[in-house]
This record gives sequence, structure tokens and C-alpha cells, in this order.
Amino acid sequence: MVQPGINIENGKTYKVSFEASAANTRTIEVEIASNLHNSIFATTFEVSKESKIYEFEFTMDKDSDKNGELRFNLGGSNVNVYIDNVVMKKVSSDEVEGNLILNGVFNGLAGWGYGAYELGSADFESHDEQFRAIISSVGNEGWNVQLYQDNVPLEEGQTYEVSFDAKSTVDRKVIVQLQRNGTSDNNWISYFYQEVELTNELKTFKYEFTMSKPTDSASRFNFALGNTENKTYAPHEIIIDNVVVRKVATPSALILNGTFDNGTEHWLQYWGGEWEDSSPGAGDGTAEGSWEVTDGELKISITKVGIKDYTPQIKQET
Repeated sequence: MVQPGINIENGKTYKVSFEASAANTRTIEVEIASNLHNSIFATTFEVSKESKIYEFEFTMDKDSDKNGELRFNLGGSNVNVYIDNVVMKKVSSDEVEGNLILNGVFNGLAGWGYGAYELGSADFESHDEQFRAIISSVGNEGWNVQLYQDNVPLEEGQTYEVSFDAKSTVDRKVIVQLQRNGTSDNNWISYFYQEVELTNELKTFKYEFTMSKPTDSASRFNFALGNTENKTYAPHEIIIDNVVVRKVATPSALILNGTFDNGTEHWLQYWGGEWEDSSPGAGDGTAEGSWEVTDGELKISITKVGIKDYTPQIKQET
């Protein structure tokens, strides 16, 4: 059982769900394939007499395919299968864990601010669940045409990922920023600044930055769509979609003070003892020496080694 003609975009994540049961317990394979019959993703489910909802997600790691196929491969058994309520949908940015942006998929324009200022002139809308700016004049400054969202919390020292899809009907540059909201005092200090070159091809852009300024619980995320490079353009449209700002998970350090910036803190030294002696009272099991940290480096001075390969040693214990 196959449904062809599905537009599957590179880099996007999709969720497939369906209800299924069978006359007796058996397995079925569900496959996502290209129109050239190359498999993109496949998984197997065991179905039984009880009707259940089955679901899975996959990310398109191959070139975009406007004629992809969803296949239910039912061979290998003559047991009847019953399938209903098949759904395949793109996982939206609102479902991205930890996304700090509200309505990043533009299901309408709720949560967003937008406008054309001074010499800028544009109309704005949500079209096919994408933001569309129809720009007739970019004005004299980048901020003369804007899309923005306020109250994005940023923590000092934390690293963030910024990603979005965008294109323009004319090749041009836009600016993406996270900045202080200077509405009340005109202090628009920037936390993240990126110039982005757009073409008529919808592309995914992804960046990382570390918040080096004091924590700001109400920063502004902003697309400057006006005059960003001191030039004018013919009337054109810009599409933006799938906007995400989220913390980058940083793995916990397994070794503490590995740079020895804090001396020998968290480190232990072991030089051996009588239980390492080759025989009781031999005294050859204990190493001798000293350790010290100088200029951020640990120096171990050994005047006598023990008979074991672990004497002396430095170590950390949890």
C-alpha cells in the first residue's frame, strides 16, 4: 500500500502515525522512500487483534524529494491487516524541545511584532503557515522593515542555537539579532548579530552563540528586513519559517579542575604503602616524591618509584 507525491524536505523532521490491527499477531513494515525507490527510512511494528495507534519520527537526511512515498509493506504473511487514520506531518518548531520562540511556525502571527517604519513600506501576513513580508520599499536603514519577538530569556554564559528557514524573491542580505529591548531607553545593545544572504531557494540557517552579557530575561529577537547594505531593491517578498532559539545542551564535566587552575582541588595523590611491598616489611612498595601546581600545570617530582605501576599516581574519585 503506497501513497506517492509527498514533499519531503532535507533536514526536516516528520512524524507518521496510524491505527492498525490484524486478524492474528504479525509484523508490518512502514517505509519512507524516494520516487526512485530508494529507501529513506523504514521501521517494523508488531500488530495484533487489538487496534492501536502506532507512530514514529524520522529526519530527512537526503536531498529534498517532492515525490516521496509512504509505504506499508505487508508481505511475508497472509494474515489480514486493518489500517486507518494515517497521518504524516512535519514536526513544527513549536515542538522542538526548549524552543524559546513562540509560534515559530507562523500559525498566524500571534506572538510576533512586525512593521515598516519611516521610509520602509511593506505588508505582512501568515501564508501557508509561513511568515511573508511583501516589501515595496526597504527604506534607508535595516530596521525600517522588521519582524521581531520580545521577552526571549537569555542567560549569561549559556550557549544558544538560532535556526530558521528563509528565502527572498530577490537575492539580498537580511540581519538576524538578539538584542536588548531598547524601547524605553534606546539602548539596543546586541547579544547576537548575523548577516544572512537570501536567495529564491528556501534554506535552513543555523548558528550558535554564547551570551556574554548579563542575563536578560526579556531580550528581543529581530529580523531586520529593511536596507541592510545601503542599496535599494525592486519590490519583493521574503519568506521566514521554523524559527528556533534554544539552549545548547552542554555535557557535564567528568573531570573536575582538569586545567589545575584551582591548584590540586578535586585531585588525590597516592604513593603506595606496606600492602604494596613485595614481602612484609620490605619497604619497596612505597614511592617517594612531591607534587605542586605552578602556572596552572601539575608538576610531579618523583625521587623513588614503587614496584607497582600505580605508585605513584594521581586520581579523582566520585
